[in-house]
Amino acid sequence: MLPGRWIFPVIVTLCCAAGAGTAAHPAAAGARALVDRAVNGQRAGANEQAVTLLSQAVASRALSRPDLVRALFDRGVAFDAMGKTRAAIADYSAALRLDPRFAPALNNRANAYRRTGRRSDAMRDYAAALKCANAPREYTYFGLGRIAEERGDEASARDYYHQALIANPGFALAAQSLVRLDYRDQAALMQASAQERASEFPATPIVPAASLPAAAAESGKRTRGMQIQLGAYRDEAAASAGWTTISEHSAGALDGLAPVIEAADIPGKGRFYRLRADVSDRESARRVCDALAAQSQPCFVTRE
Repeated sequence: MLPGRWIFPVIVTLCCAAGAGTAAHPAAAGARALVDRAVNGQRAGANEQAVTLLSQAVASRALSRPDLVRALFDRGVAFDAMGKTRAAIADYSAALRLDPRFAPALNNRANAYRRTGRRSDAMRDYAAALKCANAPREYTYFGLGRIAEERGDEASARDYYHQALIANPGFALAAQSLVRLDYRDQAALMQASAQERASEFPATPIVPAASLPAAAAESGKRTRGMQIQLGAYRDEAAASAGWTTISEHSAGALDGLAPVIEAADIPGKGRFYRLRADVSDRESARRVCDALAAQSQPCFVTRE
């Protein structure tokens, strides 16, 4: 599959009829044999050869209507894999003229429309695909999620990606998209929290400890009410799981600390759950964050 391109992976080998039926229709059997060879070639990445063989099968006019729908669709898949989007759309459309409710062609044509900026046409095809019996809904919901994300509607994109995972819990593309959106939101929240931290600890002149009264100097070493923040998550359970994961990879930096999970409402983003921990003083907090940074784990000091 080409980078940035995903195609509904339906390549169906057309089975030849057996016995007398095959002998009675040699032209049909030959056309189906061409399709079988083409499909096998596609699986090996030989898309140009597949286009040639499928074109011969279509031109023979010997395929049954269902077989012709499949052949046109498979040739569209081959064109799509070759980056020939316009030719792919033409073949998907030809297959749909013969069978308007053939979900794979609807879904792949929608993908092609979306890639070429024809979002309204794509959404129409995705909607039609969802109405088809036995449609692989994970791909359709994923496509709708991509459109929503391209329009900047991350809330709808999340909903569609979740629907894709409900349809197929093992659908990696949808899971990866949700992780990417969560990471983007977490980065924004960490940035907002960092700005909050800056306002809590404005820059001040450094006064040598020797010039301070002994009690004040000692007090400065013991600034209480400190916390570190390790991340932000969409739900409390994820934040709790995040603590477990980070602790296991912290090389002991979090030993003796306990998680503190706080809800935070971010304008335009919704509710997140901050994962924090109480630390005795600022020096200790910075020491923990430095140790976590060495493990590539985000961490910053905030106030309780």
